[in-house]
Amino acid sequence: MKILFLAKFYQPFDRGGSEWSTRDLAYLLTGNGHSVTVVTPNYGAKSKDTIDKIKIIRIPFPIKLSSPKSSIAPFWTNNLIWFIYSGLFCIYIILKNNYQIIHIQNNEFIPAGVIAAKILRKKVIVTFRDYQIICNLGFCLWKNDKSCSWKKYLSSDFPYFYENYVDHKNVFKKCLLLIAVLRARLIQNIIFMFAKQINNKIAVSKKVKYIFDKNGMPNLKVINNAVIINNKLSSTYSNKIVFVGKLSKGKGVDMFVQTLSELTSKITDVSFEIIGSGHLKEKLKEYLRSNDLLSKVKFVGQLSHKDVLDEVSKAAIVVAPSIWPEPLPRSVIETILSGTPVVATNVGGIKEILKDKVYGLLSKPNKLSLTNNLCEAYNNKEKFRGNIKKDINKLRNHFTKHTLKLYEKIYVEALN
Repeated sequence: MKILFLAKFYQPFDRGGSEWSTRDLAYLLTGNGHSVTVVTPNYGAKSKDTIDKIKIIRIPFPIKLSSPKSSIAPFWTNNLIWFIYSGLFCIYIILKNNYQIIHIQNNEFIPAGVIAAKILRKKVIVTFRDYQIICNLGFCLWKNDKSCSWKKYLSSDFPYFYENYVDHKNVFKKCLLLIAVLRARLIQNIIFMFAKQINNKIAVSKKVKYIFDKNGMPNLKVINNAVIINNKLSSTYSNKIVFVGKLSKGKGVDMFVQTLSELTSKITDVSFEIIGSGHLKEKLKEYLRSNDLLSKVKFVGQLSHKDVLDEVSKAAIVVAPSIWPEPLPRSVIETILSGTPVVATNVGGIKEILKDKVYGLLSKPNKLSLTNNLCEAYNNKEKFRGNIKKDINKLRNHFTKHTLKLYEKIYVEALN
């Protein structure tokens, strides 16, 4: 089967969980005899490449990134010119290579995929890994299942975004950001209309399916992300509790840091590591310094994917204290597949992958519950590690062979 992936980022610009899951799925499909080509914007690499037998075609693009982790404004792949340009490029590529399936991996390629599929009469599939086309800011979905109205978007979502996610505030910046988020909301509505034209829609978790159903996009099928972790389980580990993720409000890192005073009074031999970057870093350090805890916490910053996995496999516990409804956090999956217990908040799709009291503990998204569960998990880490080790083959097969089988079934059904 000849399959065309459309992805906003791909190697060497594989920045996070979504990109790694796209790569792992392509790898599994190629390993099972399919031909996979990935079309992605060219941020500064060869126009054509082959990695692990996966062909990569990079679309000429005006923005070049200095490193794979460099940021790019969402505007560049969320505008009408991009939709038309990428759509024409996809038509050209498909005409040359006659792909049977177009598989859209990111929202920014939905219009292009739909345009190409309709003109060339090809089958198109989309995988939703987030809620961006439901609400581009998404704070309304932290407490409700339905997207906010325009009125609440301006009176609630935008003020929360500005207060908690913007540094160096001033009136000029606020006005520019307001214009940007209003434009983004309009573009989001356009992408949503295109997405409704696709018959084969995949949600990475039951939670994502539920949110989309509540917001007028029914009939999604659930297939968890592909995650390949083949590392040998470590027989030794440190006394560290590790956080991995963006240092932002939604990831709950500030709530985690606020548990440390009580944790260190109850567990004397524990230390803490924070892996990741974000605008909360200095505020977190300030809080720790004022509570005489800074020496207990190591801020590691951004690490390569391989180095993150190495740190996770050596941790006593990994904490995922998100307060937003995580669609299906790859960090939690990777941690469990690496043999390390997890304490995570019971939000979004987390409870679908973390078996409570077996591979770790599910916590309420508040400081008291998180503190108690971290203490309990740390004291029972040997038991949880044993449970994971016992089930490791079943767990790894679920996120590889099982996921591959479900996607192959979707492709065959689409073609028939």
